[in-house]
Amino acid sequence: MASESIQNPSRETSEPTSEQEQLAQVRSVLLGPQDELIASLQEQLTTLQTRIQDMDSRVLDTSEVLAASVSKAHKADSSLGLALKPIVVDKFHEVSREDPDIMAEALFPILGPAVRKMIVNIITPDKNGKKFGYQVEQLFVIDKNTGLPVCHVAADSAQTQDADMVSGMLSAIQSFVHDAFETDEFDGLNTLQMGDLSVWVEWGPQAVLAAVVRGAPPQRLREALQIKIEDIHHEHQEVLKNYDGDASTLDRLIPDLKSFLDSHDGSFLNRVKNFTPGTKKGLLVSGLLIVTALVWFLHGRFEQASWDSFITTLGAEPGVVITDQREEDGLYKVFGLRDEFAKNPIDMHKLSKNDRDVEFHFESYYSVHPDFIRQRAIKLLNPPSGVKVLVAGSTLYVSGTADRSWIALAKPSANVLLGTSTVIFNVRPIE
Repeated sequence: MASESIQNPSRETSEPTSEQEQLAQVRSVLLGPQDELIASLQEQLTTLQTRIQDMDSRVLDTSEVLAASVSKAHKADSSLGLALKPIVVDKFHEVSREDPDIMAEALFPILGPAVRKMIVNIITPDKNGKKFGYQVEQLFVIDKNTGLPVCHVAADSAQTQDADMVSGMLSAIQSFVHDAFETDEFDGLNTLQMGDLSVWVEWGPQAVLAAVVRGAPPQRLREALQIKIEDIHHEHQEVLKNYDGDASTLDRLIPDLKSFLDSHDGSFLNRVKNFTPGTKKGLLVSGLLIVTALVWFLHGRFEQASWDSFITTLGAEPGVVITDQREEDGLYKVFGLRDEFAKNPIDMHKLSKNDRDVEFHFESYYSVHPDFIRQRAIKLLNPPSGVKVLVAGSTLYVSGTADRSWIALAKPSANVLLGTSTVIFNVRPIE
């Protein structure tokens, strides 16, 4: 048949030339997708193996999920915290032993407020319920040679002890310190601390001044005690030299010590009163500077408010339009537009009593305010006594009686007056 002799050239060229090529072609058709999949999986496995073996990659992968993992575990239960606690505690002790400076720097923000809170907590109220930073509750003047009390005063709210017992205790402690540590005569005991209660001691040639203080006293109290023991020696030197145990010889000390007691506590008035002269001078200078700055500030604010009020008033005036205002070398300049019949800005500035030096720069313009249209019409028409000129809105009314010559000149002028849309001219000639 004729059809059998027809050949397909393309098919002949595509057929393999050997059995191996035919087998390879069949294999490619049947197993090609699987080979590609296996190759892809092999590549992924190689990449994963390389990433696992590379420490930097593992650290990076772990850091991406570590925070979220710890947070989730902590919310789930407390097992993670319990597991980490021994490690954190051990490392804390290790760092505190090996490098205490680092721990000090880390704890400083915590210790500061804690110490301040502790100081506040030890401040106790007096009988009136007022809290002081500190209070001198008792004062003792003690003879240095015998250890006997010379004078003793106490605050009303203080729980006093027997003066002989206190002076004996201080003398015994001083003797122990002197014998045990071989201190000089004037290197006596200066401070005893017992919780929030302390005893501050100042030594003189014949007498000792001891103050029982509750709270946290400032260093200036120490200076005040030093001055007081010096004054006592200066004013009562002979009595102290010849003191024979009769405390009545120094009863005149009591009012002075009582005044010292009442004037040294943490109240605001006494804190100010007991400032050193240098501190008082500094506070006075600072106060004057603050007052000066405040006066200057208030004056500036008042002047600015006065200026703003003037500008607002001027801008609201009919026939005045402000376009700009500025200061140049201490001179204030105001720019704008002004109708010739508007108020004079210079006169308004004088009436405002504003102290600023001002220059006004106004260009002329025609305002359509009814009052200005009427004044402009009167100036233009110069009406006789028998003619009235009124303006309502943008309508000009001219009425009355006048001679014919005036009417002949005024009527055409009225029709071209700026700012009017309608002119009603009703002027009858005089017969």
